[in-house]
Amino acid sequence: MKIVQTENQKIANICYQEVKDLINNKSSEDRKKYKSALRHLPSMIISNGLLPTLYFYKSRGSERKEIFKIINKLLEKLSLKRQEEDLLNQIVKSDYKTLMFFTERILWISSWLKRIAEAEIDED
Repeated sequence: MKIVQTENQKIANICYQEVKDLINNKSSEDRKKYKSALRHLPSMIISNGLLPTLYFYKSRGSERKEIFKIINKLLEKLSLKRQEEDLLNQIVKSDYKTLMFFTERILWISSWLKRIAEAEIDED
């Protein structure tokens, strides 16, 4: 029997797997860095805007770069991003409606990543 899931369930499931893979075999210090970077992502998008936040995450620190790659991968898995084109390039070239669409989706994804990180990443 095929399981039918809502889009919210699909995103939560993918985010859960990505967070678990992200912290697998990481030291306590690294887990703290990932948890912090994931916690700040939604608020940074809201306060700074999507593009500046994504550029910041793409350019700073290994944990933020990995989170940027996760967002990219999630958008591909959800068929929201063209695989052959760079995410930032796709958004920069888009119109206002597309920018708002990506902002909404990435904010939704980042909220799930934050929630899951807070529940699953043990800092001990």
